[in-house]
Amino acid sequence: MIIAMEYEYEHITTEENTIEKIAENLTYKQQGIFLLMTTERMFQVYKKYAKGQQWDRTEKLNAFLEDCWDAMINDMEFDYITDRIKPILDESEDQDKFLYECMDDCPQYIMEIDEENDEIPNYMEILSKIVIYIHKLLRQTAVISILKKKDNIKKELVVGIFNFPFLEKFLCYYSPQILEAKENGIDDLFSQHELVKLEFEREKRDIEYLKNEKNMQNIYKKYHYDLQENILGEYWLNSDSQKIDEQQFEECEEEKNTPEYYFKYACKGDETGNYEHAIVLYGAVIVFQPDNVEAYNRRGIDFMRLGQFQQAISDFNKVIELNPNDARPYSSLGAIYTYFQDYKKAFPYYSKAIEIEPDEEANYHNLGVLYNKLKNYKKAIPYFEKSIALNPNFEVSYFNRADSYIALKQYQKAIEDLNKAIALKSDYIDAYINRAEIYDKLKEYQKAIEDFSKVIALCTDIIGVYCKRGDIYFKLKEYQKAISDYSKEIEINPNDKEVYLNRSKAYRAIGEKEKAVADKTTAKKLQ
Repeated sequence: MIIAMEYEYEHITTEENTIEKIAENLTYKQQGIFLLMTTERMFQVYKKYAKGQQWDRTEKLNAFLEDCWDAMINDMEFDYITDRIKPILDESEDQDKFLYECMDDCPQYIMEIDEENDEIPNYMEILSKIVIYIHKLLRQTAVISILKKKDNIKKELVVGIFNFPFLEKFLCYYSPQILEAKENGIDDLFSQHELVKLEFEREKRDIEYLKNEKNMQNIYKKYHYDLQENILGEYWLNSDSQKIDEQQFEECEEEKNTPEYYFKYACKGDETGNYEHAIVLYGAVIVFQPDNVEAYNRRGIDFMRLGQFQQAISDFNKVIELNPNDARPYSSLGAIYTYFQDYKKAFPYYSKAIEIEPDEEANYHNLGVLYNKLKNYKKAIPYFEKSIALNPNFEVSYFNRADSYIALKQYQKAIEDLNKAIALKSDYIDAYINRAEIYDKLKEYQKAIEDFSKVIALCTDIIGVYCKRGDIYFKLKEYQKAISDYSKEIEINPNDKEVYLNRSKAYRAIGEKEKAVADKTTAKKLQ
């Protein structure tokens, strides 16, 4: 018996039946936690689109979820949650009170009562349904809490597998084809959609996790604080691109949800920087084609771009499992471990990439960077040389080899490499900065000023550049220019005490003692 959310459709999908079967042995507590897991995924959608809106009730709804977690994890009781079930049991008229409370939080109703808004965005209905589910969750929490106390009653399934009905409403709302198919009793278009497949896989994963994880606080942290991926990803809630997305979705249905379609639009997501959307679509490809190396690799790269490194590592390891002779995942794993300064782990991955692709310049460059980070500059240089030999136009290898030469105090060689990098990339800001700093060390101050001025022309708000140029003006006793640069630096970074101290010295040099004292006082406050 399902005691969870009411269904608005007469039938239950195959996916729901499967989840019910898998979840049969869950305890009441586990069932309640599972209900919260699925709710959290929907709540991520709401939070994303509610931010900054007049109807934003994120704080209130999050407090509801916090209390539900406490009720499930810590067996705490909350009167306002328990009260949600009493009117149902007593057939009380107070049921209407809870309906109105829910309406007060739904963006759809809030926007309707605002006379200044003539039109309500389509996605308001979807977001309002999320709010309704969270309000219903309070009642479900009360039901499960009661059942947990009745040890002698026959176990009944109470997990609310309501993300499937939610997706059903969502997809039917945006797709006349799916709606028509469901009205005719045909579930194929719905059940084969990638969102449904992904949710099905998530729910199976969640149930297995619940069966094996005994530490309730770990579950709480994983699913409430760390936050899992939302249920809709970047799908059709963006009003700016809604028409395009609806058209793409119709094409998707005409092509019967083929992996080729999803891969094509995932690649378009990469091209436009919509990495979250691309990740969802690559996931759909993987559902259809579990051995698709390219989908795993591209999704791993997108996870890296979004800073979701554990997911990226998992995908790259899967690529290696499917094709151990693909150099790309080794290089990517090397980059991840280098980012986390775990150089011992990074080294064998970069070495393996070179072994597989000995003619790829990036592999040698990466190992050179790794040696630089290990401060083994002499050993880094041959790898940059090999990278440059394979690709003489690889400007970043010149730049990083210059870093090696700078560390070894071989400044002329470093300048030559930076000259080459700038020749290949005229707006190479970091190369100008490094070359300016070398000129400063060599007391070639005018050249240093020219390079810092070039950086400022390319980007006016880089922290530190005005201060460095100001320092050179100070050395040249051009104090007014130094003061001007220090003042610009303070506008960009008002909390750097060293800049105030430097400007204080410049003021003192021109006899502006009061201003010098004021800057020194400010610097002391910043310590």
